[in-house]
Amino acid sequence: MTPILIRPTFKTNMPLGQYKTLVIPNLNLVVKSPNSRLGEKITQDRPKAYFQSRGRVKYCAAAYQTREGEMGEEEEREKQFWLLKTEPGEWSWEDQSANGGISKWDGVKNKQAQKYMKSMKVGDLCFFYHSGNKARRIVGVVSVIKEWYFTDKVEDKQGAVDVKKVGEMNKPVDLKEMKVEEGLEGFVLFKQPRLSVVPVPKNVWDKLCEIGGGITKEEK
Repeated sequence: MTPILIRPTFKTNMPLGQYKTLVIPNLNLVVKSPNSRLGEKITQDRPKAYFQSRGRVKYCAAAYQTREGEMGEEEEREKQFWLLKTEPGEWSWEDQSANGGISKWDGVKNKQAQKYMKSMKVGDLCFFYHSGNKARRIVGVVSVIKEWYFTDKVEDKQGAVDVKKVGEMNKPVDLKEMKVEEGLEGFVLFKQPRLSVVPVPKNVWDKLCEIGGGITKEEK
């Protein structure tokens, strides 16, 4: 969210000019003094302050920081969770494991599935899901190690992400088992079964991991 710049009213013993940048994380506010210089550190005591915004006075005991420091200490992005489908005959969990645990996840042509892949970030976790007529189940977990990149010369046509094996489910989680489990109603996997890439809400991820007994990681 872009910080909102406001004109503050301070209750402090120090002139405004001595403050470089005032950051109020909980209110998403950033106030810069006209005399501020980014990059300079503020070593003075950090008193309480009052802020006038749209006619209402808001109180905060927030810390004073430089804008540079605020950017460096930005809240860590929440990890996202996904499910990746693959036909075992084309690329199985055994293939993933035998390939040093790393693979290029490509061949996704559906626009919605591509959109999901473009939203993936390094560190996101994905269920490795075997699809097909014989077995439809989660067998393992991989992590995103390289974000979306194009694999052909025409942009917005073909692309991929790279994933790495994290571990194998202690017990495969079958699709039939998921559908009767309480708390998984409305999961995108059930509503859009043809999508090869689907987002997994955190509560659904935790539930599926619980059903599968967690994962077993190979010792390096």
